[in-house]
Amino acid sequence: MSTSDTRPQLAGMALQNGVLMIGPTSWAAAVRTGDGSIRTTTQQRPANGERVASEVPLLRGPVRLVNMLRVLPRLRRALPEARLGVESREMVAGVVLSTLATNVVRRRYGAGALAELVGSVASLAITVTAMRGGQVARYHGSEHKAIGGYEQERPAVDVSRVHPRCGTQLAIPMLVLTAAATQGALRVAPGSPQAARAIGQLIGVATATELFRAAQRGHGGVVARTFARAGMLLQRHATTAEPTPAQLEVADAALEALLVAERA
Repeated sequence: MSTSDTRPQLAGMALQNGVLMIGPTSWAAAVRTGDGSIRTTTQQRPANGERVASEVPLLRGPVRLVNMLRVLPRLRRALPEARLGVESREMVAGVVLSTLATNVVRRRYGAGALAELVGSVASLAITVTAMRGGQVARYHGSEHKAIGGYEQERPAVDVSRVHPRCGTQLAIPMLVLTAAATQGALRVAPGSPQAARAIGQLIGVATATELFRAAQRGHGGVVARTFARAGMLLQRHATTAEPTPAQLEVADAALEALLVAERA
């Protein structure tokens, strides 16, 4: 077994001005400040319920996702200079526009799968546009290259910005499966549309993460492989861009801080 085979798997998220990286027990972030310097911070990673949920299909994905999202307010408190991708004006406008588009379709065609699909597609399209317009896509690419270099034991600059474990792999299956699950829930409970949508979204996220997990292990059949290929294409052409050397330096700083925290 090679050294890279025994290394813990890392995850990450691009910021507007830096990179967040998450390991088995810790998380670390590095950002480029206004004066050009790099600031880093590390903390223990929240993992509530993961030990129990790890053996429960359809539950482990949402639990881990919630714990990853719990890192974000901690990051903002520990590193006030950090700017999340969702804090940009473009992202806020995207949420408003996708909500308006969904409401228009619901009024015209009813609260069915079409409305949910339109809202999801609009949200994804606007999010991608906002990422490409700012620095998030480049920092996303730097995150992938830093993690890829660590896993492959190669300089980050020499590896691909496209990574098979990226959360982008979940975007399309979540979009399709959430719309389908929400439609099913609305049929079962037409008198409780808000609860039905919440249940549909939970089922969509849970099913998408299980397909993602299966694809990573070479299972899941043609459906998992198709979604995985679509996610890789989305990364290559939309959600990542080649980082500058300065942006890659920030990602390397986040990676180094995380590895130090994991060894402590």
